[in-house]
Amino acid sequence: MLKGSVELSLEDDIFELNEGDSVKIPFGMRHKWGNPNEVESKVIYIVVS
Repeated sequence: MLKGSVELSLEDDIFELNEGDSVKIPFGMRHKWGNPNEVESKVIYIVVS
């Protein structure tokens, strides 16, 4: 996370990611990103396969 915060849903759990946080999502895991706030968020999203 570069700026702001987002919600990350992994399977049935929801996590809040804030500026400076990072996450590694295992291959095949259901996930969804969202920004429930009115403040802009900036995220770097890297895919490795």
